[in-house]
Amino acid sequence: MIFSLSWPVRVLAAAMLPLCLLALLPSAAAAHDAAHDAAHDSAQDPVTLIASAQHAIEAANAAWLPAMERGDADAVAAAYAADGVLITSKGTAVAGRSAIAALYRTELSQIGRVISGGLTQEGVTVSGGLIYEWGRGWLVFRLQDGKRKQSSGPYLTVWRRNPDGGWLIIRNLVL
Repeated sequence: MIFSLSWPVRVLAAAMLPLCLLALLPSAAAAHDAAHDAAHDSAQDPVTLIASAQHAIEAANAAWLPAMERGDADAVAAAYAADGVLITSKGTAVAGRSAIAALYRTELSQIGRVISGGLTQEGVTVSGGLIYEWGRGWLVFRLQDGKRKQSSGPYLTVWRRNPDGGWLIIRNLVL
């Protein structure tokens, strides 16, 4: 979920960024499980690897806003791997697709209704068989008191190929 931050919180977030980036590293178990796939993927040229993930990334990004507007936390979390980690704008790390869905379910019920928003992808690169995507996202909410609120900020998402060839989010950092 993307929240607009005041400047003191942004300073704190910037100070926490190195710790959050450490959380982007795959866990030892995930790294071990993905070692074979990563070796194969890192042998591919970056253009081919990005092309193999392009449909999955575009589909997940296109499905995000409609799922948010419906308040469908399970659909929002569907793009995450079972061992995926979401790092919120507050610096909280939430591990696992079901825990991420629970977080979205709670936040969407408390904040109000999402009425619009979007994602602007600013770049994609490859390293070690993983795809790193970054950009900016924003949401407009209709609060429970009827007022509108907009939140926005940058994101960094790490995608990993599954054994079935599909791509899912293993780390998502929202600032």
